[in-house]
This record gives sequence, structure tokens and C-alpha cells, in this order.
Amino acid sequence: MTTLSPSFVGVDIAAAHLDIALHPQGIHFRVPNDEAGLDACMERLRGHSITAVAMEATGGMERLAASRFQAAGHNVHVLNPRRISNWRQVVARQAKTDRIDALLIAEFAAIVPLQQTYVSTAQQRTLRDLAARREQIVINITNSKKQLARAIVSVIRQSIERQIAFCTQESAAIEREMDAIFRQDAALMRQRELLESIPGVGKLSAMLILAELPEVAFLPPKKLASLVGVAPHPLHSGTKTTKARITGGRARIRSKCYMMAHGSIVHNPWMRTYAHRLLARGKSRREVNIACINKLLHVAHAVLTRDTPWMPQPPLQKKS
Repeated sequence: MTTLSPSFVGVDIAAAHLDIALHPQGIHFRVPNDEAGLDACMERLRGHSITAVAMEATGGMERLAASRFQAAGHNVHVLNPRRISNWRQVVARQAKTDRIDALLIAEFAAIVPLQQTYVSTAQQRTLRDLAARREQIVINITNSKKQLARAIVSVIRQSIERQIAFCTQESAAIEREMDAIFRQDAALMRQRELLESIPGVGKLSAMLILAELPEVAFLPPKKLASLVGVAPHPLHSGTKTTKARITGGRARIRSKCYMMAHGSIVHNPWMRTYAHRLLARGKSRREVNIACINKLLHVAHAVLTRDTPWMPQPPLQKKS
């Protein structure tokens, strides 16, 4: 019986098509970036022993391909584009085409150890899109209110006020739609209720956490902190030592986490004691906020994985 050699698949994603490459075979083909194209892709890959499938995050255009590959039972890795850009410099690859990019991604997946990416369900993807749209509307409302404060002409003021009223209605409609999705899914609703049990986390905050950070119940807290962008990274070189800094992460959920951490400090005596203890040690307000976000992520992960509502003594993970 012939044993198939392992293959690593690299996918370069464009709006209209997908470039598929296999390493080490060097095979390349292109399919449309739609359901029919992915059906053809799965058929082409049927005779290969696929070890991993890697692709870059491309602002959401990768979601369909990632979900289809995962549904087919493959290990899917959605990569930060910066990693592939850095890899291009490592291997001194100057040329750049869709075919070369797909081969480069496949080569990267074969050489660099990767962790499987969490791929959201259809409901979670819908919630995330709704949360993104709500964020756009909220920004529009904020900007309109600034314009209203400076407007003098009455006609302009009335126009801005109508725009604010319309956007407010749209935001409320999106929140109702998100609420309906949660109520139709018992598992999602249970997760929302568990998060709402944490002082400082309300209904909307819980929905936004589960929409923007669906990995909250699956990844360990330290990885969640990196995803949100609140994991301090040390900067030491020789005799030079600088303060650890946070960088990267998902900006939308990070801004929400700042507000949730503030609310938790106000309404949760346990978190307030923790924050005051850090301030007494000389930490700045910003450092305290970041530390409280990390603590909040630990607690959120714990209540979800243990399926236990918040208790005055937080159910933090036990050290192994």
C-alpha cells in the first residue's frame, strides 16, 4: 500500500479567487473565492495527505475558506500577515505574486510550528459582523455629536440631530438582533448569562465579548490577553532595560475591555481591592487598567470553562 507524503497547503486569498499551493510538491492551482470554488478545491486536494492548511488574515475574506477547510477536518491556521512578511525577508524572496505568496505560506506552515486557529461558527461570525457594524454606527454618533457642538446654522443642527436620531435607532436595532441570536442558541445564551454574573459586565458587554472574542472559553487566559492586546511584552537587550509594552491585538474588543475593567473596579469590591493594591505599589492608572483587564479575562475564562457563575471568591484556574 502506497503511503502518501504529508502536504502543507498555503492559501493566498483575494476577493475574487484563491491561490492554493502544496508544499513540498510545489503544486499550484487557482479557484474562485466562493462555495463552488471551494468545492472544486476540496476535490483537487482529496488525493493528498494534508497535514495543515495556512492562510493570512485578510479582513474577513478568509472566513469562508477557513470554515470550509475546518469543516473538511483539516488543521487550519489563520496567520498574522506580518509573520509571512517577516518570513519573506528571512528566505530573501523578492518576487511577489499570488502564486508565490501561496507557496511561501505553505512553506512557512511546513517549517514553523503552528497552533491551530479557532474558527468561529456561523452564528459567531454573524455576531462579530453585527458588532463591527454597531461600532461603525457608534463612531458616527460620536463624531456627529462633536459636529453638533460646533454647528451654528439651525438647518445644519437639525440635519445633524436627525442623523444622530437615525443612528441611535440603528444601533438599538442591531443590539436587538444580537440579542435574538443569543436567545435562539441555548449554549450562547448560557455563556452570556455566565459573563453577566461578573460585576461590571452587563448584557451588552457580555454580547460584545462573545461576538468579538469567541475564543474566550477555549484559549488559556495568557493567549486571550495577547489576542486582546493587553499582554505586556518585555524589552531587554544587553544592559538596556525598558518597561514592558502592550502591542497589537483586536482594537475593538480592547476598547470595550477598558470600559468593562473600569466598571468592574467601580462595582466589584474584589476588583477594586486588587486595583488599589496595585496603585499602592506605585503602578500608574494605565498599568492598573491593563492589569484589571487581564484579571477580567482570567475570570471570564474561568466562569465559562467551569460553567459556574461569578462568586465573591473568583473561580480562577488552578495551577497545574
